[in-house]
Amino acid sequence: MPAAARKAETEIAENQAQDNYDIMRNHFRVVLEGTNINATSLLTNDYINHFSSIMMLIEMLPIAPDDFMEEIQAWRPLSYQEHLEQSGFREKELAIAAYDHAPRTIRSAFDHVVKSMQELSIHLIGGIRIAMETGQRDDIARLSMEGVPQLRELIDQAAAIVNGETNMHVGNIRSAEPRAEDDSAAQAMVDELFD
Repeated sequence: MPAAARKAETEIAENQAQDNYDIMRNHFRVVLEGTNINATSLLTNDYINHFSSIMMLIEMLPIAPDDFMEEIQAWRPLSYQEHLEQSGFREKELAIAAYDHAPRTIRSAFDHVVKSMQELSIHLIGGIRIAMETGQRDDIARLSMEGVPQLRELIDQAAAIVNGETNMHVGNIRSAEPRAEDDSAAQAMVDELFD
């Protein structure tokens, strides 16, 4: 088969795939009416509760370290799907299916912020565990004071993406796609907490 014919077939297949994707996404937008799943992003804020809970525990830790440490140590990062499967969220199956059809640029931006929330949470928990084991109570307070605002900012970013309330506007969200320098900056922010 000539190269031009193969290219034409590939373009037709890609267009059909995109058409099918658009049909499914539009279907979800109709089905999501009246649910707690955003009809634009096809995402739900319920997943963000996973990070809000660890943020609140870390925030309260300096007040009563012994009361909250066990719960903090038990926290594990869960994927969007894992969290929803374990939650009592009424529309969890619909939310899991909708996530797979979320607009690519929105999901990419959301997944990037989620990755940053997971990394920051893991680093904070690790630093807190070391501070508890070594009896460095001042370090616990410092990690809480410095880490909680950063985690809250990431949570706010994730919620803005879910709710379509970002500076990026849905039509221009491509600018929020992860870049290598963003990963370096996020890692530097985390490393700074432990200097």
